[in-house]
Amino acid sequence: MGRRPLPYIGLPEMRRQLLPALSCVFLLACSGGPADGDSQSPRPASQIADSASILFEQSKLDLGDQQSGVTLDVVYPFRVENGEVRINTLEKSCGCLQPALYINGVFQTLPAFLPAGTTGEIRAKFATAGFQGLKRTNITVHGVGGGLPHVLHMQAQLERQFVLLPERLQPGAFLAKAEARHTVRVTAKEPFRLTSVIAAGVGIRIDGVPSDEAALEQFFEVVLLPDQEEGVHTHFVKIQTSINRPIILPVRYEKTGVVWLQPSSRLLLGAVRPGVAIEAAIDVGVREGRLEKPEVQVIGLEECTIDCVTLVNGSRYRVLLRRLLPADSPTGPLTGQLEFRLFHHIDGERREILRTLPVVGMVVSSK
Repeated sequence: MGRRPLPYIGLPEMRRQLLPALSCVFLLACSGGPADGDSQSPRPASQIADSASILFEQSKLDLGDQQSGVTLDVVYPFRVENGEVRINTLEKSCGCLQPALYINGVFQTLPAFLPAGTTGEIRAKFATAGFQGLKRTNITVHGVGGGLPHVLHMQAQLERQFVLLPERLQPGAFLAKAEARHTVRVTAKEPFRLTSVIAAGVGIRIDGVPSDEAALEQFFEVVLLPDQEEGVHTHFVKIQTSINRPIILPVRYEKTGVVWLQPSSRLLLGAVRPGVAIEAAIDVGVREGRLEKPEVQVIGLEECTIDCVTLVNGSRYRVLLRRLLPADSPTGPLTGQLEFRLFHHIDGERREILRTLPVVGMVVSSK
């Protein structure tokens, strides 16, 4: 029996049979199936595989004995396995650290998406200035993936290169009629010289630098100058040495005068609300001689009243500032100043002294 001829399939029929199959191929191609380089594309945390993980070669570093004052470079190598990992932040436990992420020696901004097979490093600058003895600190790596968050520990036994006496210069208040001189002794385990003053601060002069010759012990003087604003001053004296390690001396003092104001630099009103009365006090006095009752003028603050109360006749007074802030006052900074006209009797003379005290506050919403 002869073979029956195949039925003829016209174009409409062929289109009907082929289109479903072609559609399946098209959908499969667009469905996110495996493609080269796909692991490089960042994905939401919900799509990061549970098996993906970051592995650090070591999480604890003992840096051993180090000289306090140096900056140490710390490195934690790692690799990524089984999928993509995301690093969001590097949290430091101390301001002495400056951590960063590096891939192939190149700094990376955060957040960073790291595909499987990535090798990199968490690097940190560890500034040891101001610390002595055993110093422990750490970095916490936050992100998404196995092994995160992860804490990287480090520690060092810090020995001071220099010993200062005093370690901090805190002479308290000084009456600024003349210079106030304070001697500082510096010792080290190897001979050294004081070579130059790197920083001192306004109102401070350093004498005794540079030193004449290298020795295990050196001296310099911190000179507080009389021509500076009254109030509390904080500085850091920094002196370079011949062994290329600086000496750092914290300095804190209060400069006072024969005639004084408290507060001395500005009157802080803080946060104030519309429709609420403001009241603040300023004490004025003298340490020597006699002071007449102060004359006070308000500048830049409307509808204020000023009262002056005698605490100790001829010696100490209290100035009271009062103001009812209008209910429709706009929010924002509140600024002005008080001008004091003072008459001081000393050494048989009547001297006029003018002082200005800034007034600063912030008007906040009453809601």
